[in-house]
Parts: sequence; C-alpha cells; structure tokens
Amino acid sequence: MKIHAHFKQKNGGDPTLEWQLARVGIVTASEADSLISPIGKIRTGEGVESYLCKKLAERWIGGQLPSAFSGSFAMEQGNIVEEQAIPFAAFEYGLDIQQVGFVSTDCGRTGCSPDGLIGFDASKFSKTAPTPYKLSGGESGIEIKCPNLDTHIKYLLAGKLPTDYVAQVQFSMHITGCQTWHFLSYRRNLPALHLVIQRDDKFQESLAQALGEFNQKFDAAMAKLVEINGGEPDQRTRGLVPFKIEKQETESIDLIP
Repeated sequence: MKIHAHFKQKNGGDPTLEWQLARVGIVTASEADSLISPIGKIRTGEGVESYLCKKLAERWIGGQLPSAFSGSFAMEQGNIVEEQAIPFAAFEYGLDIQQVGFVSTDCGRTGCSPDGLIGFDASKFSKTAPTPYKLSGGESGIEIKCPNLDTHIKYLLAGKLPTDYVAQVQFSMHITGCQTWHFLSYRRNLPALHLVIQRDDKFQESLAQALGEFNQKFDAAMAKLVEINGGEPDQRTRGLVPFKIEKQETESIDLIP
C-alpha cells in the first residue's frame, strides 16, 4: 500500500482538491457498498452499472462530479471528527492516531480515506509524495461517525457495527492489510460507541472477486468510450489543469473545467 500523508483530507471542513483528485475513477471504501453487500454478497445489476458509469465519468473529466461532496451535514461532521472525536478517541482509548490524506493500493486502483491510522510509524511518511508502507504487525485504523442524535442512540442500543458501514470497514482492511479496524460513533452528551472489528476472511475473498470483476468491466468500458470518442479525452480537461480562455481579445481568465 501507499500512504498519502503529503496532503490533508479536509481544509476547514471542506474536502481538499488533492484528496478529491486521489479518488478520481477508483473504488474507495466509502463506496464499497456499491459492489458488495454487508453480508459479503457480490452485487449485480443496475446499481453496479450506475456506479461503473460514475467512475468512468470521473476518469474521463479527471475530477469529481459536481455533486460529489455537498451538504452542510457532511461538512459539519468533518469538523466534529477532526476537532473533537479524534482527540477524544486518542485520549479515551489510548490510541496513537495519525491522520493522513489517503491510502491506496500499490497499483493505485483502489483506496480508502481512514479517519486515522493507528500504530503506524509516522516518521516514515513522506511530506512530499506517496509513501510505500509495509506492515510490521499490530497496525490498525479507525472509522469515525458523528451521526444525528437519534441515529447514535440506535447504534448504542444495538452495540454492534452498523450494517451501513460493514463494507467500508472491511474494505479499509482490504486496502491496508490490517487485521483489525476501530469504529467510533461519537456524539456530545452521550457515551461513545467504540468497537474493534476483526478482519473477515470470507468477506475479503468476496471483496477481492468483486473488485477484480469491476476493474475488468471498467477497462473494457473505458476502451469502448475511447473508441466511440475517436481518441482519449481532451487532456486540457483531465486532472483539473487550469487553462486560458480569451475574453474580448485583451483579457484572459483562468478557469478550471
């Protein structure tokens, strides 16, 4: 795997451009449920096709789709996680939490955005480029949610990993190779729900199969798009590279497509 510690996930609660670009056109942990169910069943049908088209669209334009990260709740949650939940988890449970921008596989085709890595040697993280990293044993990560109050109460009463996050947590372990992953549901004025989730080998096998099938479909669909288009997409629009558009022959403005 590769640790991307040279950029942050958020800046003031808003996703950073570097983080958004790292996710372009690849399967990520937060979207793993599009490919596999919480019980480890590989998904098929229209939902998978829609997700495939979304990833193709991202790769084609070289950036996230306009509606990918919107909504005040998501930004508010990000602020709470960074400002309160992470220090709480570190102190309350004695966790050495390192925040990084992204974690990807060596091939770069899949990745995850952990709220923190636990037990990793941060001195090895490069501040300028992705860092190849091999586990030494005992490393883990953490996924933190700051849900609505009623949802948090539901999680507390159930006392187990919420179904909605089973695929995300197992996927994070798939990317990193970790054998455990922490889950924290945090709200002010109520106890937190802290769980340590074990790696599920059977789920991991199904996940590997789902990813392999999806990547094959992705490659075939991209090749077809290139053929239909008569070539690769305009390089000016890939990777959010700024370019000039002339205005009234005397002025120019920088635009990011």
